[in-house]
Amino acid sequence: MMFNVFNKGLIILIGAILFSCSPQETTVPVIDLTTSHESGQLCLNEILTDYKLVRLETSPEILIPQSYRKYIGEKYILILTDDKIFQFDTEGKLIRILASHGKGPGEYSRINHFNVNSDENKLYLKHYGDRENLMVMDLDSGSELSEIPLPDNRVSKFIVADDHILCVGYKSSSLELFTMNFKGQMLDSLPNKKEYIFTSFAGRGEYLKRINGQIYFMNEFT
Repeated sequence: MMFNVFNKGLIILIGAILFSCSPQETTVPVIDLTTSHESGQLCLNEILTDYKLVRLETSPEILIPQSYRKYIGEKYILILTDDKIFQFDTEGKLIRILASHGKGPGEYSRINHFNVNSDENKLYLKHYGDRENLMVMDLDSGSELSEIPLPDNRVSKFIVADDHILCVGYKSSSLELFTMNFKGQMLDSLPNKKEYIFTSFAGRGEYLKRINGQIYFMNEFT
């Protein structure tokens, strides 16, 4: 299995192109959709200055299915599947199997959402096997750390900041957003005042992203 990693800042190509602002940039480009724009063609060589091809190690014990989630950082590459979480270095060599499917300590069942902190040394995982807590794994040692209780377990997404965790509630939750500390104590919250109309439009959903220390959130009603 191969990953194409392009750098101008950090740009990753894995079947599709994912863009990440370079550390020097302080703003996010904004496109005004209310005005008309001329169409054009953007070539990869206009935005890429370098690239790196990473071939992930494979073996009978390291088989990655077609459906998986991924994290690609400066230190590690994580592949999260229904059965195992693989941790690779940036050269594609397997460091360890971080966790496996199950109901015991250090195991998980059906990943709901995950996030890696900015220091890239902890993996935070919410899974359906434990709706009440966030599972925390130390990426440097591979050990499981103390879980973090959720003050409200109806969390669809979350993002880890330096001193708190921002959580996004489900559509039917009483809270749209809330922040909590690393002990699981709620710090602040935004009530959910929307009357939801459930639809089946493809591609609609929530967007939650941390860029240059700022968190951007958009839901389908924004």
